Amino acid sequence: MAWTMLTIRECDDGGDGVLYPLPNGEVNGIHHEQGDGLSPQTVIATDLELKTLRGDKRELQFKSLGIKAEMRITDCRVTVACSKYDKGGGWIGGGTALVFNGVSKARAAIRRRGKSVVGHVRYPWLSSVLYSPKMGIGDSEQLLVTCKQRVGGEVVQECLYVNFPKTTSAELVAKEIVRRAAAYRLATSADLDADQREQITSLLNPPPKTPEKGMLVGWVFPTSKAVSEATAYGSSANSAQQ
Repeated sequence: MAWTMLTIRECDDGGDGVLYPLPNGEVNGIHHEQGDGLSPQTVIATDLELKTLRGDKRELQFKSLGIKAEMRITDCRVTVACSKYDKGGGWIGGGTALVFNGVSKARAAIRRRGKSVVGHVRYPWLSSVLYSPKMGIGDSEQLLVTCKQRVGGEVVQECLYVNFPKTTSAELVAKEIVRRAAAYRLATSADLDADQREQITSLLNPPPKTPEKGMLVGWVFPTSKAVSEATAYGSSANSAQQ
């Protein structure tokens, strides 16, 4: 089964946390790893959308709007967790609709009990970090994080779109991810050539971008590992090149 950037996982399900974070039973909580460091940065996300890119074809894998997910930027990965991903509701109308909404939300709470939507991109896998700021009506503070995997010999790109409240700067979030990812890659990737190392070193202080309305801008890593357990910590030389 192909890896997806997000999955629904039960708390303490007995598995490890290599490919997906482990929920810890708290609201939007996941188990801490030693590599996360002592100063993770947490931001609230209001919308999540996951797409898979196969050639020119985009396949929608997951979409949840109007939520309160937590994105954590740590020293070894960027994580997403949402324990209230299935809200129920959606009925529009008078008093009858209020009853339907109440029943729907109660059923949703039962469905998600003990479960969370979780996902992470470990920094060896990170291909690019793009953002689009709110510049007018209809815009949002949006982040796009991408990575790659190999499926049946084909390189497939995973794309996670994250929207933030207007008080959160997607640019600052993107820069923080890029800075930490660059530091991690420089510390753990012995297979970088001189040019790659120079390019990644420049991302310790990401050069400024000039966004245009409705367009995503950002930073691309010169190389990245294909998602797998073997590459989770940067130890494998098997990579999906940009």
